[in-house]
Amino acid sequence: MKPGCFYILCVMATALAFPQGAAGQGPPERVPAAGLRRGPHPETRGRELQSDFVAATIAYRESLEKVLTIYNEEFRRLAAKTVERRGLYEKGYI
Repeated sequence: MKPGCFYILCVMATALAFPQGAAGQGPPERVPAAGLRRGPHPETRGRELQSDFVAATIAYRESLEKVLTIYNEEFRRLAAKTVERRGLYEKGYI
């Protein structure tokens, strides 16, 4: 290995091992792991999630009831059209 390449390799290894040491700065700021963050009490969070779930379920049911109403109206309209067309078919028009 050439002496210049060895020097560059050493500098890069040092820079990677001590990224802020050369600049005179302290160690990097510690960020707590995702599971260790302090938040609301688990029991309180569970109640919040449960109430959110109930609210979402109620909203979903209401939207399904609207869709069911539209579906029933469309079914009645198509059933009436079928009866009308059956009559025209029996008379020989279709």
